[in-house]
Amino acid sequence: MRGHSRKKPKPSGYGRLILTLSSLATLAAISVFVYQKWPQWSHAVPSEPSTSEPSSSSPPAGTENLTVQQWVNRGNAALQKRDFNLAISSYSEAIRLKPDFAAAFYQRGLVREKGQHDLDGALADFNDALRLNPNFAEAFFERGNTRYDKENFNGALLDYNEAIRLKPDFADAFANRGLARHQAHDLSGAIQDFSEAIRLKPDAVSFYNRGKERLAQGSLDGAIQDLSEAIRRKPDFADAFNDRARARTEKRDFDGAIDDASEAIRLNPNFAAAFNNRGNARNQDGDLDGALRDYNEAIRLASDTPAVFFNRGTARREKGDLDGALQDYDKAIKLKPGDALIFDNRGNTRLQKGDAPGAIEDFDEALRLKPDDPAVYFDRSNARRQKGDTAGAQQDYEQAIRLGYKPEK
Repeated sequence: MRGHSRKKPKPSGYGRLILTLSSLATLAAISVFVYQKWPQWSHAVPSEPSTSEPSSSSPPAGTENLTVQQWVNRGNAALQKRDFNLAISSYSEAIRLKPDFAAAFYQRGLVREKGQHDLDGALADFNDALRLNPNFAEAFFERGNTRYDKENFNGALLDYNEAIRLKPDFADAFANRGLARHQAHDLSGAIQDFSEAIRLKPDAVSFYNRGKERLAQGSLDGAIQDLSEAIRRKPDFADAFNDRARARTEKRDFDGAIDDASEAIRLNPNFAAAFNNRGNARNQDGDLDGALRDYNEAIRLASDTPAVFFNRGTARREKGDLDGALQDYDKAIKLKPGDALIFDNRGNTRLQKGDAPGAIEDFDEALRLKPDDPAVYFDRSNARRQKGDTAGAQQDYEQAIRLGYKPEK
């Protein structure tokens, strides 16, 4: 049992400590939504007798006399063994014998989508399934999933809408429409869909996604309640522990946050985001050495994640390791060159080292990326004052005040 949380020391220099979810910031948190997939691999194509004559194409040797249903059964058996190539060839043969077999197109699309990640092939198959059966709710759902995977979120929304129209109790369609609405920045709509999914099928994933959405909206108590319910229903849900750690960090329950992130790591020792988020809690709890150890491990596991380099740079800066901080900010900028806050923090670090011209260059770039950020004007006023540009410093200070900056008393 750890003792009481220690008050986080005030950072040196002019840097800002901002914990946000939407943009990379000091102590940026990392997590993802969990995506519903339906049906599971156990779903099989229903029996449907053949009414079409075979085409001129030749089936594989030794299978010339198989019926449509036998090809379907062969594909289903291959699917259970995760032999995706055999499954696809079997469903293709069923389609050759019966070109209007919508369910076979649908099942082949599932194999292409889930088994082979052939999204274009899957999309073509779901299109054919819907051409043959316009009331096929599951085909709309899976085409929505495929469009979501292709980042066509508006198209996914349209498909989920149609799946729900055809099947109003389709819980997973509500759940995935919630994800698409999140991507469309319709956060209240996402909450409504996750809540309906919970009403229809109260499973761990829907509670988790609603908890994440509440966390994104700043409803910390609601987020913790949902994430706790997800964990109760699925005690090995590492992502839920990770995100509850984020929520507890925002509530400044650092001990609880560290416990949750540690449990996520126990469940998944390669969970880079959990190491990052535990580092955030330790950083804000004043344990910079522990935070650095966590950030180092997160970087070992995910060396292409700008947030972790940014967070480690912040911890190094607070420890007084300005050169190490600059190296991390440089790496974060290389990985994510369009984030104003990284430039702002690197500028403040350069200013601490006495490099006012370099700091001004960074603040200029931060303002190019985010022209209405009052804190950057304030930071640049400090750099200009240090450089001896009193008039420029005053101009920046006045602009910061106009934009709403409130200097610390």
